[in-house]
Amino acid sequence: MGIHSNPCFLTSQAYMIETAPEAPEFANSISISFGNLGISIGTAVGGFSIAAHGIHSTPWVMFAFGAAALVMMLIKRMLESPKPQNKQIFQV
Repeated sequence: MGIHSNPCFLTSQAYMIETAPEAPEFANSISISFGNLGISIGTAVGGFSIAAHGIHSTPWVMFAFGAAALVMMLIKRMLESPKPQNKQIFQV
């Protein structure tokens, strides 16, 4: 897991600092806080899933979290993409 976790963590850190260059310490603290929140939520949801449906339900929970992450990445990409400009094809 560590080999996959560290590059993602470093990429998210660089993105946060690039997004808020005037307050890199604040961006860093928010990133770490939300990372810890994600670990807590994932652990709680996984625990509830195991308690309710057994250990065989954990891959489905993992799949749901992965799908939710992909949806969030797509939303982020749509929000950050430049808006298309209305170009006039015909000039009078």
